[in-house]
Amino acid sequence: MICSELETTNHKCVALFEPSPKSRMKQARVAFNAWMNASKVEEEILVLKDHVDTCHIQFTVCPRVNKFPGANPL
Repeated sequence: MICSELETTNHKCVALFEPSPKSRMKQARVAFNAWMNASKVEEEILVLKDHVDTCHIQFTVCPRVNKFPGANPL
């Protein structure tokens, strides 16, 4: 569950930024769109950061399941 949530978060982060175009006109368009959407991207990054923090807390706080019942815990 946590792994799939982190993968979803990673895909959302990658989707926020377009790959660098090769032509000058496309570079200018991407730069202008990034400037126009800066506040939206910033908000989305904050939401994703909070989500990653929550996932990390859940992962570190939840008890680890012992796969081998007779084995000594670490």
